This record gives sequence, C-alpha cells and structure tokens, in this order.
Amino acid sequence: PEPVLSERAALRLAAAGRRAKDRLDGRAALALLNRAVELLRPHRLELVLELEAAWVTAEVDGRAAVQAADTVADRAAAAGDSSGAMLARAMSLCLRVVSGELGSSDEQEALCRAALPFEEERADPRRLALLWSVMAYGAQWRMRNDESVAALERALRYFRLVGDSPSSVSLELDWAVILSSRAADEGLRMLDELAPGRPPGDGDLARAVLLAMLGRFDEAWPLAETRSDHLREVTGSVMADAHLAAIAMIEGDRQRACRHHMNLIDA
Repeated sequence: PEPVLSERAALRLAAAGRRAKDRLDGRAALALLNRAVELLRPHRLELVLELEAAWVTAEVDGRAAVQAADTVADRAAAAGDSSGAMLARAMSLCLRVVSGELGSSDEQEALCRAALPFEEERADPRRLALLWSVMAYGAQWRMRNDESVAALERALRYFRLVGDSPSSVSLELDWAVILSSRAADEGLRMLDELAPGRPPGDGDLARAVLLAMLGRFDEAWPLAETRSDHLREVTGSVMADAHLAAIAMIEGDRQRACRHHMNLIDA
C-alpha cells in the first residue's frame, strides 16, 4: 500500500521483465511485468508497462491481452490522456491480429498517426518506441515492408535511449529487411550498422537468409543452425525454423523447407 515502495519495486520488476523479454523468455517476462503492473495500478496508470504486459500476455491468452489493452485505453481516456488512449486502442487492434481475430490495420495506423504529434511533444521515449512498433507491425501485415523497416528503426532508436534492446522488435526488423525491396548486400550492411545495439547473435538468422540470397550457402547454413540450436536450448523456441525454411527454399530444397515448416506447425 506504500506508493513510494511500490514504485521502487515495480521499476525493478519491470526492468527484470524487459530483460526476460529481450532474451525471449516469455514466461518469465509475463510473470515479472504483471507483478510490476499490479504494484503500480492502485496508485497510477503506467501506460507503457500495462501495454507491454498485454503484449506478452498475447502469447498465452489472446483474448485477455485484447481486453487488457482495451481497459488501458478506457483508463487513459478517463485520465485525460487522449493520445495514450489512441495508442492503447491501436495496440488492441494489433493484438487482435496477433491473436487470430479480425483487426483493422488501416484504423491502427490512423490512430498512431493521430497520436504521433502529441507523443512527440510529450517526448517519452518508451511511448514513442511502442507507437512506432505498432505502426511497423501494421505495415508489415500489409506487406509494406519498406515502411515497416523505417518504423522499426525509429522504434529501436527510442528503445536504446532507455537502455533496452528488445529482441522481438529486432527480429521483426530482420524479417522486414529480408522482405523489403533492399538488395541482400544492402541488407547485410544495415545489419552491421544495427549490430552494436543488439545482444550477441541477435541478427544471425537474418544475416544467414541474406547470405543465402547471395548464394553463400556454405556460410548461411552454419550460422543459422548454430543460432537455431542456441535458441532451442535456451528458450525452447523453434522460431528459427522459419529462417531455416527460407534458406532451404532459396537453395531449392523444398523437402527440407517442408520439414522446418512442419516443426513450426507442430510447435
């Protein structure tokens, strides 16, 4: 019940939750971020933290995540935070798509565009990072990958201002670069420029796909398989099979690509 103590504890829990999210440990991130939210909620609305918790919740319960974002939007509106309410509504639409429901990417983008000038005036880097992330996801779902790359670059810039290096955003940027109109060698240069702000090995999967595009399969396969084995061992995730499948498709080995896709489906 002590606000000052709750604030101090919540900040530490939130930092730990974000680190867990950075290393793709969704279970730990969910527990830590939700605990931080519970401590702060009786005292004030911490919009970004609430929406970060909703995003991680989507991995286990999509409906609960959407409902959480809608509740944040209502609370922000009631508190007179109109741009925060728009951002939360946009996040809710984003979570609907993530959860397999119908959502409107056009409405999502319109809400973010409307909120942007107010958020730029507020100059809170976490809120701006979240806004540009939501914009990027909407662009990527419409296969506007060049726009997604630009938005994710902005999001990462703001995340770095507060000392975060979210792997989930970096991985989205990787796919956007792969699918964008950039040439493969240009994509590799971009990954090199982003590397100093990322955890070791974070861009290896994208790098491997881009190397495959250049016909350098003898470099692509060992790089991708090493990173895939590491992620599987540390997080239990098989998400790297999407990149392995892409490399196999580029090489023309459809049977191998099917095996990797089946791993994703089975997971």
